Amino acid sequence: MIEKEARNWGMLCHLGAFAGFIFPFGNIIIPLIISFIFFSAPARAEKIAAPENYGTSYLDYQKTLASEESLLSPHQFKLSFETAHFDYQEGDQIKEEGFLFGLKGDYRYHRRNRLMVGLSLEYLIGDLDYEGKSWGGTPVKADLDEWRLECRALVGYDHLFQGKQLLTPFLGFDYRYWEDALLGKGGYGREVEYWYLPLGIRMVNPVSGKWSLSIEAEYDLFWKGKVKSRLSEVSPALNDPEVNQGFGEGYGLRLSFPLEKMLGGRYFLSLAPYFCYWSIEESDREILRSSGVPVGSVYEPKNKTIDYGFNFGIGF
Repeated sequence: MIEKEARNWGMLCHLGAFAGFIFPFGNIIIPLIISFIFFSAPARAEKIAAPENYGTSYLDYQKTLASEESLLSPHQFKLSFETAHFDYQEGDQIKEEGFLFGLKGDYRYHRRNRLMVGLSLEYLIGDLDYEGKSWGGTPVKADLDEWRLECRALVGYDHLFQGKQLLTPFLGFDYRYWEDALLGKGGYGREVEYWYLPLGIRMVNPVSGKWSLSIEAEYDLFWKGKVKSRLSEVSPALNDPEVNQGFGEGYGLRLSFPLEKMLGGRYFLSLAPYFCYWSIEESDREILRSSGVPVGSVYEPKNKTIDYGFNFGIGF
């Protein structure tokens, strides 16, 4: 009977957190009151300690999220400098390689009901080396200007594990746009757009003092893609064909290890090495026209991309 009653009171501790939606600090006050009421009876306190564990462990979790010194403060902003090594390949026909540099902004919101919301915006630019072949099979080496913009939105659920690690499974939406321009004679620009759905997990582990080490692992489910080739820059008579990739015709993997250190107040430094891999299937075909007359068809070959680098920033 006592055990059943303990479970009921323990459940009330967790449900009491929803009071935070009604009045300030309700998610802390109500679990505290419930724990106090249950343990005010000596017979209960002697026989079982489960409700205390329910109430106090949940309160510890709430304090962790609410603390100004915590790396998981309710509102967290971060601005980072980022560098990445970019390696794009289309079989053995085309290779683009080089370094990109830019900025990344992150915002994360941890609500005391364990909801996590994340937003980020990233801009990278750089000069790449291009190795490929012309339509006639002639080897081509040239410079390639590239810039990339990526924005994402995530939602997740914070879960306290073993009293100190915080596990946050998440899902979301991501949009990536990049534009490159092949320089020199016969060069032209491309516009590439990807939409995909990130699915992953983040684990924050306090190391010592004000240091924490996180692990972020993610699988990106490809939704759709679009590639536009501005062939009219080669010859005004040519059209600018646009090809598409459909749902599931590709995937991505992402792994990151953010290391953070709290400074004075709510400020912190962050260093995050990362690795990304993309595999995209062959696109559909689009008619190539010259002066409006069909002369062939074009498509985007199967390709893979490897990004690795780091970002270094400051947040609050």
